[in-house]
Amino acid sequence: TVSGVVIISVGASDSTRRISRAKKRARSIAFVFVAVQVLVVLFGALGLEGINILRSYAAGESHWSKGQKAAVFALHRFARSRDAADYAQFERGLLAIDGDRIARETLEQASLFGTRAERTRAAQGFVLSGNDAQDADGLVWGFLLFHRWPTFGAAIGEWAQGDKWAEDLRAIGQRMHAAGPQADMHPYLARVNALDAHLSRNANAYAKHMAEASRIAERVTLALFIVLSGLACGIGVLFVRRIEASGVTAETRAAESE
Repeated sequence: TVSGVVIISVGASDSTRRISRAKKRARSIAFVFVAVQVLVVLFGALGLEGINILRSYAAGESHWSKGQKAAVFALHRFARSRDAADYAQFERGLLAIDGDRIARETLEQASLFGTRAERTRAAQGFVLSGNDAQDADGLVWGFLLFHRWPTFGAAIGEWAQGDKWAEDLRAIGQRMHAAGPQADMHPYLARVNALDAHLSRNANAYAKHMAEASRIAERVTLALFIVLSGLACGIGVLFVRRIEASGVTAETRAAESE
């Protein structure tokens, strides 16, 4: 009777251990699959954020171009009216260009990730140019992370050249403002029109480079997503098989010891 009780007790203990091991294996498998999904979602979110930043840069070009056209039209009106209000409109049109220039020059001079003061100044510049304040931090980090990428760098080069033409436009406007009421405005306007053409070509080239950067980012993100998903799934399957193999081994040893 005593030996029977002992056998029953040992059998119950072994059964409890097997159930415990099964639960541990199930938890391990669940953890592996959750970790795999978290990795895939994380990399996917980072890729989408990068694409959104590039699209924000492409959208920001419209603010720059609107400011340019507003400034040019205001100078044409000022040439006819000599009205201070038209000249003030010219200066307001240049604000969008000034804001982006401040941001670009600040970030170009910044260290690897910039200081907090540099990032804040750059973000303020982007907001001044008409970008949404919620997009400003993303634009700052996008510049810091992508500006050494050749495609993005080509767009920045067009941006910098456009800022130089904009400074020439400002100088012409100042000369027109300083000229007497009887001064001939035609030579000034000829230069304004030439600068307007240069600025438009720069804006188009910038938009082309930035659109290409967005397309490349989309393709790279999709490729990485597929590769990482496959890799993560492969790792998950490998872990599951190893866990199953260890479980079978443990069950075999338990059966042999009975």
